[in-house]
Amino acid sequence: FPANEKDRLKALFEYHILDTLPEQELDAITKLASHICQTPIALISLLDEKRQWFKSRVGLEVKETPREISFCQYAIMDEIIYEVSDAQKNKLFSDNPLVTGDPKIRFYAGAPLIDPNGLKLGTLCVIDTTPKKLNEHQREALQLLANATVTQIRLRRNNKELNESRKTLKNFFDLSPELMCTINMQGYLISVSNSFSMLLGYSEEELFSKPLLELVHPDDIQKTIKERAFIEKEKSTSSFENRYRCKDGSYKLLSWNATLEPESEIYYAIARDITKEKKIQELIKQSEVSLSLAQSIAKLGSWEFDLTNEELILSKEFSKIYELDTIPQSSHYMAYRSKIHPDDLSNLDLKVNEAIKNDEPYSYCYRIILNNGMVRHILEIGKLYIEEDGNATWLRGTIQDVSESKRLEKELLDSKENVEKAMIAKDIFLANMSHEIRTPMNAIIGFTELLHQTNLQEVQKGYLGTVKMASENLLTIINDILDFSKIEAGRLEIDAHPFDVHENLKNIHNLLKVKADEKKLVFNLFISADLPKWVCSDSVRLNQVIINLAGNAIKFTEQGSVTIAITKCSEDDFNTVFSFSIRDTGIGIKKEKMEKIFERFVQADGDIHKKFGGTGLGLSISKNLIELMGGELMVESEIGKGSEFSFKINLGKCEEGTNNDNLSEGVCQQFDKRYKVLVFEDNLLNQYLIKEILKNFGCDIELSLNGATGINMLKSKHFDIILMDIQLPDMDGYEVARLIRNELKLSTPIITMSAHTLIGDREKSSLAGMNDFISKPFKQHELF
Repeated sequence: FPANEKDRLKALFEYHILDTLPEQELDAITKLASHICQTPIALISLLDEKRQWFKSRVGLEVKETPREISFCQYAIMDEIIYEVSDAQKNKLFSDNPLVTGDPKIRFYAGAPLIDPNGLKLGTLCVIDTTPKKLNEHQREALQLLANATVTQIRLRRNNKELNESRKTLKNFFDLSPELMCTINMQGYLISVSNSFSMLLGYSEEELFSKPLLELVHPDDIQKTIKERAFIEKEKSTSSFENRYRCKDGSYKLLSWNATLEPESEIYYAIARDITKEKKIQELIKQSEVSLSLAQSIAKLGSWEFDLTNEELILSKEFSKIYELDTIPQSSHYMAYRSKIHPDDLSNLDLKVNEAIKNDEPYSYCYRIILNNGMVRHILEIGKLYIEEDGNATWLRGTIQDVSESKRLEKELLDSKENVEKAMIAKDIFLANMSHEIRTPMNAIIGFTELLHQTNLQEVQKGYLGTVKMASENLLTIINDILDFSKIEAGRLEIDAHPFDVHENLKNIHNLLKVKADEKKLVFNLFISADLPKWVCSDSVRLNQVIINLAGNAIKFTEQGSVTIAITKCSEDDFNTVFSFSIRDTGIGIKKEKMEKIFERFVQADGDIHKKFGGTGLGLSISKNLIELMGGELMVESEIGKGSEFSFKINLGKCEEGTNNDNLSEGVCQQFDKRYKVLVFEDNLLNQYLIKEILKNFGCDIELSLNGATGINMLKSKHFDIILMDIQLPDMDGYEVARLIRNELKLSTPIITMSAHTLIGDREKSSLAGMNDFISKPFKQHELF
């Protein structure tokens, strides 16, 4: 079922076409589809909830089949023709009763019937009992006929609505009493029907007491006098309209049929109140304009060409497209050819001659030049028709003005190119910014760690802690922007793995408790006793969300408490649904800002950034991560009383795993042997940093400032491991790695150390032959 199935069915029912009688116009399309595609069966198939019903059918007796065995249910899932060359070899249909039994379908091609709102009502499909494949011309013709079918269905509905309006109008007139009267030559009423009096609100005495002309609207008096003069002069009946003033001051529009009886010199007149009718006529006029527009929307004309007499018979729309409305039929053929662009005429003649010679349909898109010099693009489709006596005397086909499609196609291509260029520019910008920022950040964080491993005074430790906090805050902002870029590109993936959810939550609590204690807040962690210990999900992304939400709660709470609560909602043999809640007693969020806080780069209030800082990306990223894990991030808040963010996610059960033992930061570790390490690094600060770190590890290090130098060093020296920067002055790290693997044939382990952390960087490293990847800035224990 399509995603918009409810809307699709509603549209289908509104066309009032299901279970109606056959119609000549639609049967003609079905026959034409059968002829063009050379199949014994062609159908206009409409799909409701449980069946496919055939509005028109060629070569098939049944009127409907169950939807669940239909081919058309697949054809309406896309915008283009759905084709099955051999159903017996197709896993979807090989055991289908329509394949194994009557009508023994082997070939199927269905063009979706798409209305102007993009809703697919059904298909125009062709079916054969032998395998085949439509050629390009047949596919184009089938698509055009599908478009014509939708146009015809829409015209049918419009005609039905128009007929219903007219029927309503006729009933109104039939039930309305006539207004009858007689008038003398002086313009006074002689007699009048009760309906006349009732309509205008006057008594008969009031009507008889003054000339009828006094009741006529001032703007209509001259017209009324002119009509009276016409009746007197021509001795004929006159039909006209004018407005009469009612007793309450309003006006009624009346339609008159009046005549003069010469002998008695009395006017006999019958009037109808057309005040409402006039309004209805305006509606009908608008409806007729819409109908005319619908007929021309497809810009599709039909034609027949007599090969014997070279006589071209055109439809009205064809003449309109080619501006041949004023040309006599005998001159249509030459006038038609004169419109075709000279560069395209010979190719069109070639297509037509081949179609006649091979008895095959043809399709060709060419240009025509209109009277004002404007060029239009025309798609012409034609086919030879054989008479009963075996002589080929007629070519028949359609033309369609596809200029707009051509224009849109060009605009789409231009737009696609512009978007691709913008995406490339954005990726290059993010890659460069990531590299340029992370490179100095690597030095700042690295040397901070090295300093931390030295003997420091308490004041120095305090200063160093401030530097560490500032650099980590800056790194968080950089990571937020890169994470958002991955989410926006739809390429951020959830990496599920076993982890101890209890231990995970306690680590988060311990991490954030320092900040809570600084603000003297009560910081609670409630874990439901019935929660399983081990689960399977992406612990890194879950941590990212909880740290973000709880960190925000602490940031925006000046006094009171922050509580993280985790409970179990439901459980089966394989999964457990967890409910996570982060509640605070902080500043709260205004009601009108609740939806906006999840937008990118948006904070609840302009003063928030000034007072608390932040990028405005955290909640947006958290919301997207929760949705990637199958949940929904909710918020409830009240100004001055606090907020609660909550979500439910399904965490799979798993066997007990192992926690990764993170080596302590700030502790210098050493290997039990001296490794020889070659480092490719061109940045002076990072050269100095990596030398100090590796020296602390107990390694022997040599540096290469570029790729070529390092390659020469590897030719003459042995190294136990290679650390590879990606951005080098002469060639990038990927190229260097490929040379090491492919030309030097070395299997020395290579670790990428890159400030590039965008989508695909890790994969590109692996494809180039590198063994592992660590992003700058890195922690010493991670590198160790």
